Amino acid sequence: ILSVTCDNASVNNVMIEELKDLLTAFLRPANQTQCFAHIVNLVAKSLLKLFDTLKKSAMASLDDLENKSNASVAQYRLEHELQDLTEGIDVEEA
Repeated sequence: ILSVTCDNASVNNVMIEELKDLLTAFLRPANQTQCFAHIVNLVAKSLLKLFDTLKKSAMASLDDLENKSNASVAQYRLEHELQDLTEGIDVEEA
């Protein structure tokens, strides 16, 4: 066996160690090639996860802003409804 290509799972490292014990010409580090596409995939997922966190943070900020805005709108409506109700009433200030 010239080389073994596998992903980064630890069970593959154990397999390579067993092959080294069974085959005298099999040199563990020199004969093991970890799949480059798998490594690139892991790196890409890690990078994309950063943007996911930023997106979640931005969405939370927008939700918070919307909740504050809704509360302000409700308060504005309440004040105007109270003004409408008291429009024809004479109120004496003390």
